[in-house]
Amino acid sequence: MSWHPVLALPARILAPLLLACFAMIAAGTNYLLQIESVREAVLVSEEQRLLERLGVEQMRLEVQAGLGNTLMASRIVTALALRTGTSHAYLIGPDGRIIAALQRSDINRRLADVLVDESAPVREALLSAEASPVQAIQVHRPVRDFALVAHVPVGSDHRLIVRVDLDQPMALWLERVRSELWREVGIVLGMAALLWLVLHVAWFRRAARLTAAVAEIGRGRFGTRAALAGSDDLARLGAAIDRMAESLQVHESDLERLYRHIERSPAVALEWRNAPGWPVAFAAGNLGQWGYTREAFLSGRLIYADLIHPEDRPRIEAEVARHLAEGPDDYRQEYRLRTADGRWVWLDDRTWLTRDASGAVTRISGVLFDISAQKAAREAERESMNRLEVLANASPVLFWMTGLDMGNEWCNTAWLQYTGRTAEQERGRGWAEGVHPDDRERCMRLYGDAFAARESFSFEYRLRRFDGEYGWVLAQGMPRLDANGRFAGYVGSCLDISVEKAVEQALRESEERLRLAMQAANQGIYDLNIQTGEAIVSPEYASMLGYEPGELKVTVAAWLERLHPDDRERTHAIFRRYVAGELPEYRVEFRHRVKSGAWKWILSVGRIIERSDEGEPLRMAGTHTDIDAHKRMEEALRASEMRYRELFEANPQSMWVYDVDTLAFLDVNEAAIRHYGYGREQFLTMTIADIRPQEDVARLLENVRDVDCGLDQAGLWRHRLADGRIIDVEITSYAFQHEGRHVELVLANDVTERLAAEREIRKLNAELEQRVAERTVELQAMNKELEAFSYSVSHDLKAPLRGIDGYSQILAEDYGDRLDDDGRELISRIRRGVGQMHALIEDMLAYSRMERRELELREIDLSALVSTVLARRADDFARCSARVATDVPALTVRADTEGLTLVLRNLLENALKFHRADAVPQIEIGAREEDGHVLMWVRDQGIGFDMKYHDRIFEMFQRLHRAEDYPGTGVGLALVRKAMQRLGGRAWAESAPGAGATFFLELPK
Repeated sequence: MSWHPVLALPARILAPLLLACFAMIAAGTNYLLQIESVREAVLVSEEQRLLERLGVEQMRLEVQAGLGNTLMASRIVTALALRTGTSHAYLIGPDGRIIAALQRSDINRRLADVLVDESAPVREALLSAEASPVQAIQVHRPVRDFALVAHVPVGSDHRLIVRVDLDQPMALWLERVRSELWREVGIVLGMAALLWLVLHVAWFRRAARLTAAVAEIGRGRFGTRAALAGSDDLARLGAAIDRMAESLQVHESDLERLYRHIERSPAVALEWRNAPGWPVAFAAGNLGQWGYTREAFLSGRLIYADLIHPEDRPRIEAEVARHLAEGPDDYRQEYRLRTADGRWVWLDDRTWLTRDASGAVTRISGVLFDISAQKAAREAERESMNRLEVLANASPVLFWMTGLDMGNEWCNTAWLQYTGRTAEQERGRGWAEGVHPDDRERCMRLYGDAFAARESFSFEYRLRRFDGEYGWVLAQGMPRLDANGRFAGYVGSCLDISVEKAVEQALRESEERLRLAMQAANQGIYDLNIQTGEAIVSPEYASMLGYEPGELKVTVAAWLERLHPDDRERTHAIFRRYVAGELPEYRVEFRHRVKSGAWKWILSVGRIIERSDEGEPLRMAGTHTDIDAHKRMEEALRASEMRYRELFEANPQSMWVYDVDTLAFLDVNEAAIRHYGYGREQFLTMTIADIRPQEDVARLLENVRDVDCGLDQAGLWRHRLADGRIIDVEITSYAFQHEGRHVELVLANDVTERLAAEREIRKLNAELEQRVAERTVELQAMNKELEAFSYSVSHDLKAPLRGIDGYSQILAEDYGDRLDDDGRELISRIRRGVGQMHALIEDMLAYSRMERRELELREIDLSALVSTVLARRADDFARCSARVATDVPALTVRADTEGLTLVLRNLLENALKFHRADAVPQIEIGAREEDGHVLMWVRDQGIGFDMKYHDRIFEMFQRLHRAEDYPGTGVGLALVRKAMQRLGGRAWAESAPGAGATFFLELPK
């Protein structure tokens, strides 16, 4: 179908025609969509009505079937025909035969025989319902039959099958839809006609004027203006076209000026056609700089390709062919071109391609720059660099050069031999891979700072050698300039300073070792001029006496003055005798006063290191060693030995010391002598194997071989007393070295009576565990019986409630007009009582399930759970205009999702139920983490309660208000407490009458 005739119509005709068509299409589409929605609405509405009706009929049929009253049951089934659309109804007995039906001729027959003459969809739907086992009322929607088929269990062995035809309610709905459709179509067509009139007056006449103005501008008359008044779209479009015309005028003027500038520019602009030889389609007038004219190229007398140097032409033709076929469409080339006087000039040709919709090249545009001078400079620079490279490669120094991108452009042979890498690997930032990881950041920062400042630099870093080891190099760089004096990067060198660094490091390590050795030994060095009595000391010498280095001035006189009065004469005498040659060595201990005034023990050792020609001593060098701790340790050791003897002998536990190598007793305390019955002398002639039963000796010897220095819990052993009795002892020992011998201190604790008590306790525990296991089995059996009882109670209680509810509903619907107001009120109270009883049964079952249900503990996002519970209760909040505020941060608790959801749901229901009648319900939910758990609360501004009833409100069936004022069963808060107990938490509340209530939940993390 061709749309050209339609699109050729004027807009004043086409616009209303399209509007009318779109209106009809939209109305038709809406009608089709509504048919599907109507179909679904009919199905939902009729299905709900059928379920309500069949619920009542089920109870009536169960009563009659239980009484065996077939006639009454048949009447009930026949009465179903009075309901609009009921086409089939069959009550089928235990033997599969029809007991009651809408047609008397179907009774005592099987359903399959009755449906032989029915259509295939009806027969399939009814037989499928008969074949499906059900325990409750089910309504099916057959796939090929626009109807509803219901299957109703009646008692334990009867069933009712009903089919309701939905064509009539569907037809009623469609009639209403079609009426609405025609009204909408009329309105839309009227609006389209009105719109056409408005468009004709306010749009099309002005659009014709605008079209004429655009046509004039299209012919190149840029002075034309639409000049449409107003602020509508056409006026704005006209103003835009006027501005475009003005812009085109300016652009045309700019092009003329630009062309004049190009004529005087050194850059030559050309445009070639995509044809062999690249004939010139456009050429700037400044071709004269090469001795040519525009006319020579435009006329075809000169072919551009013929002027390219023979050595460059094959390369240029190949590159152009590749760009024409594959792209890119913007590229640069350098080649030589012959001038009119026969010279060759180097050109930088910057070219771009223009393609049509099919991708074919239509124009080749380019700008040519004469770069002969730059080429000559680069050639000279290249020759210079070649000479420099020869010299650099012959040098053992590591030379390198970088560009403007801070990357390596060149490095000499010495560099590559040092690193063991190729020039390609070192190019760019590759050289930095060899820098030691600890130096890389500093090295790159210093290099970057120097590069930014264009300054010379010098720094040291470690560079990986060809053998994988790192060597120290001194890097030095200086800026290099191009032929025009512009910064072009760096040239520099790296000098291997690994040997110098190693010597420097060795010197530092030697000095550090000496310093550490002096510090570790608490020693200081002195150098004494014996003639003058003045000495030079190391910093450690001053530090051990509490002085800062340089603060302490040492002379013989000052040294003597700081000695302890009791040590001064003895120490000075030893010094004089050594200097006089009477003693072979100078070694003396004395107490020296430190800066704080305290006394410290010092060991001074020295020798004469310089004498005069006559043998007179001139210099003496030596060390001062801090032995104060050693002296104090000796004193403490003596005191400790005394305390050890006192503790060893006075300890009420049996203790002894034995030689690990010989197992002989070395010492034994009085408690061991009394407890074991051996005398001290007898003990000291025995070994530790002598007090063991013979069968334990092998294990004892094995244990002794594994003894290490330190504390050891050797466990339980058996020992023999002097009277032959065997006792159980718990051994704790401590092994150590004493006077070159490996000894062990042993503490033996008699645990014979304790082990006997533990055996008795284990026996009692075993009996207790057996009794607990038996009791657990009994409890499991009782729980199963309780579950069966709960199910039975639920079923037995709900069945009569359903009957009461159904009969009261039938009574209200069928006989309500015969009852007075009191009668209808009594029926209403019956139904409310049934509802309350049903809620009470459900709450009791929920409490029972919470008691027995196995919890599934997992990590729960508390904020997400609160959001989910609030979303499910959104309708309840909206009905009473409740405002809910939450302050629950991202906290995680370990709980059962279903149990915690039940707790929050019951607390929210409680807050909504007990709100004040004169105020909008306001609820606040919050949580915070404290002391290893999560505290959560639900706060309302309701009627509150007296705190003396706090515990009562969490008990089953306990209420503080009348059911007429605040409905409920009194189980909700009991469920909350039980659920929190199962979750390992707790629940409590704070409130006051009329001041609202806050319920708190403590949850484990």
